Amino acid sequence: MGSWGLGMTEKFAPLDAWLSVDTWYTAHPSDDERFYKAVYALLVANRETRIDAADIRNYVESRYKGQFEEDFLSEVSQLVALRFEAIYEFCNTNELI
Repeated sequence: MGSWGLGMTEKFAPLDAWLSVDTWYTAHPSDDERFYKAVYALLVANRETRIDAADIRNYVESRYKGQFEEDFLSEVSQLVALRFEAIYEFCNTNELI
């Protein structure tokens, strides 16, 4: 996991259910469903902590560094961060977390 400490990886552990599926980066409906559930679980598990989209991007990049082409991983992780931010804002605005 790169330079991430144990506490950081535990903080983002709810994402692992989604990230551990080989097709996590595709737009397949099953991957989207896993992503939404993983993000919601992450937000619920960290109610008292503000999770930043950049942290999500960094977590994804650290997990898959060297396994994907750098430009591809950067693009995908940025998209993941944007999607996370939209879900976070929706959940926060509607007091779901």
